[in-house]
Parts: sequence; structure tokens; C-alpha cells
Amino acid sequence: MVFRQQQRMGGFYTNYTLRGPSQEAVAGALAGRRAIVAPERSGCVVAFDEESDDQNMDCIAELASHMSGSLRCPVFVVLDHDDDILWYQLYENGELIDEYDSTPGYFDPAAKPSPPAGGNAERLAAAFGASNVAAIEAVLRKSSFDKGGYAFAHQRHRDLVRALGLPEFAVLKAYASFERGEYPVGISESQMLRPVDPPPVENRQLREDREYYEQLGAENLARPCKHEGCCRGAVRFSALCKRHHFEMITHRECPFDK
Repeated sequence: MVFRQQQRMGGFYTNYTLRGPSQEAVAGALAGRRAIVAPERSGCVVAFDEESDDQNMDCIAELASHMSGSLRCPVFVVLDHDDDILWYQLYENGELIDEYDSTPGYFDPAAKPSPPAGGNAERLAAAFGASNVAAIEAVLRKSSFDKGGYAFAHQRHRDLVRALGLPEFAVLKAYASFERGEYPVGISESQMLRPVDPPPVENRQLREDREYYEQLGAENLARPCKHEGCCRGAVRFSALCKRHHFEMITHRECPFDK
């Protein structure tokens, strides 16, 4: 499912709060993605991912499960859509254990206003070491429509992170926020961490060439290579060094030890 796209203002954001792993570990789990990771606060790290800003719930769920499974930790992913919907999922060890929708039926014109669906206050509290389950439950159940309820989804998110003891700078923050230079109070750009690209994958031919080259073994300087002008030693069962034996057999330039 993909939430309907509109112009992204403050009421459109997605982010991930993880309990336990370091900022560096979270950035490592996001390697190869356009993402940014905040420094640890209250035992938690908050991550922001560019693709997740598109609010594709399948992609968001896949990334949350990946981080939770690879880092063996709780991951609390929150999505605010147009400040009308607060949706979250909670993962532990890669498995979805809780899900919440503050405004079910939002996209159905025929649907009547209904109370929030899902959400398990006890599981949330246990995942993040919070003690006030009643306060968490009150935030989850408060209406989005009745007087005295939440007029804006980010207000519910704010109260929820406060009840859970999570970093409050996750509220109203998306990856795009940092691209605009909007950093949380007390956190500078230099404190944020961006994942690095993974090393390039060696293609099959190069991998096979490397394996063959290494199998040629050590060179013996007591038996000089017979290739004209070469001062290296020959390998076992050959009159040539590794490089020149490789080129004789493959009829290609050796890409190693030039």
C-alpha cells in the first residue's frame, strides 16, 4: 500500500527509532541507502530514509524488518500522513509484533469516523523499557475526531514518544528535513551519520581470474621467470612468474600485481 502523495509539508514524515544498537551500527545496516542517522539519545537511535519519505508501506515494513532482524533490536517505525494519520509498526528480531492506525477508513469516502485501531501499550512499553503503560494506552486510544482529542497526528506522536521515553526530535522529522538543513535543537550536522556505499561487487570473470591467479602459488626467486625483462621468480610447474603464466594461459592482460 502507498499513501496518496501530496505536497510534503511538516505533516508528512516517516522515521525509525531503534533501541540498543549504536549510531554506527544503524548506519551500517543502512549501507547503500540515502539515509541519515541521529546520535544516540536515551538508549535509542533515530534513522531517516529517503525512500521511506514516499510513504510506501511495503518498502517501509521491509526496511524496518531488515534493521530489526540484522541488529536484533526493537524498531518502532512511525508514519505521519498529512497530520491526519499516525501509523506505526513495531518489530522485534525482524518480526512484526504490533501495528497501529489512528484513523482507520481515512481513504474511504463512505467510512464513518472510527476510533484508532490496533496498538498494544504493553508491548510498546516492554520494547522500550517504559513503565507507564496507562499513559501509553491513553495516547493510543484518544480520538482524532472528538473534542479534546488530537487535532493533528504529530501531537499524538509527540505524546507517545514522551510516554515511551524516546527522542522527541523524531516528531515532524523526515529525511527531507535534513536535506533542507533542518536539524533538531542541540544536534549539529557533524553529529549526524550517513551510511557509506557498500564496496562494489566483483564481477564473475574477475572473481574467477583472482581465484586462478591465487592458485598459482608462491614465486621462487631461485628460478627466475623466463619472460624477457622480468625479474620475478617462477611459480611451481611453470617457467614463468604468476603474472606472465596467467597471461600465457588466459591470453589476457593480468589485472593483478602490475
